[in-house]
Order: sequence, then C-alpha cells, then structure tokens
Amino acid sequence: MLGNVSQWCSDWHGNYPNGESTDPRGVETGPARICRGGSWRDGPRFCRCASRHFYAPALGYSTVGFRVVLEAD
Repeated sequence: MLGNVSQWCSDWHGNYPNGESTDPRGVETGPARICRGGSWRDGPRFCRCASRHFYAPALGYSTVGFRVVLEAD
C-alpha cells in the first residue's frame, strides 16, 4: 500500500495534543491537510505509514492520492 502515492487524510494540519493519546485528531480547520505514507518520488525513509506531510488541498499533486474507505458497523 505504500510507495505509489501519499494518501490524503481527513485531518487538518496542526500540532498533536501534549501527552499520550490514542488516534489523535488534528485541528478543526486550517490551510493544509495531512497526507500519510510516501510516494514514488520520496526516498525509502518516507515510504512508511508513520510518514506525515501536509499540503494545501486546493492544489494538485502527482504524488498525492486517496483511498476509499468504508467503515464497518
């Protein structure tokens, strides 16, 4: 799943809360969305699911895509 394109996330870019947290959410709004994982253009260091970048959603990038997800009940 990693290495083709980075994946858009629903979180806006912002600092994580201080201290430990499970599945932290980003800020409510902002100028940039989070992307995770690496793309074909990134080096091996960034081709991992913990890799976190941010980009303006209004612009197009050849290295960023999305995955359709259906949450189970």
